[in-house]
Amino acid sequence: MSGSATLVSDYRFRGISLSDERRAAQIAVSYDHGSGAYAGAFASSVRLAPEEGGVQALGYVGYALRGAAGLSWDIGAAYSHFSKPGGYSYSEYHVGTAGTGWNGRLSYAPRYFGQQTSAVYAEVNMTPGSERALVPLLHFGWLRAEEPLYYGRRSRWDARVGIAYSLELMSFQLSWGTASDAGGFAEESQHRSAWALRVTRWL
Repeated sequence: MSGSATLVSDYRFRGISLSDERRAAQIAVSYDHGSGAYAGAFASSVRLAPEEGGVQALGYVGYALRGAAGLSWDIGAAYSHFSKPGGYSYSEYHVGTAGTGWNGRLSYAPRYFGQQTSAVYAEVNMTPGSERALVPLLHFGWLRAEEPLYYGRRSRWDARVGIAYSLELMSFQLSWGTASDAGGFAEESQHRSAWALRVTRWL
C-alpha cells in the first residue's frame, strides 16, 4: 500500500494542459498484491475551461506478471471522471511492458474524453532507476483517433524531457514538454511547449 500528495506547476496529460497552464494539487493511493493484482485511485484539480475549475477522479485495476530477461508485463483498465464541465469522463484499457529504467504502454479508449470516437495511445518512458541522484526523464507518445478530436486532428505526438531527484519521502521533477500542436482544453491559452515543476511527498 502506498500513497502520495503532489503539487505541480502545470498538469500536462499527453502534451495537453488539463489545468489551463496553472498549478494543480493531486493525491494518489495504490495497492499491489503479491499475486500481481493491483488497484489504485488518483485525484487532481483541473480546469478544462478558463474560468471553470473542477476535479478529475480516476480509478484503475490491473494484473502484472514477470517474464523472462527481467521484463514484466501488465494489463489493466481505468475510468476517469471529470466533475465539470461534464461530458469528458471516459474509460480506457491498456497492455504494457517494463524493464530496468523504462516502460512502454498501449492504451485504447472507446470514447476518448467522452467523445463519439475511439483513440489509441502508444507511449515509451524512461524512468528513474536510482535514488538520491539526478536522473533523466524521457517520454514520447503518439495518439491516433478514429475520427478528428476536439482539437480537429486525428493524430498528434507529444514528448517530454527532464530531470528527477528523489529523497526517502520526497521527489522533485523538472521537465520540458512539447507536442505537435497546441489544441486542447481552454485552447486560447494553450501553448505547444511548457516547463513543469512537480513536487511529490510520499505518504
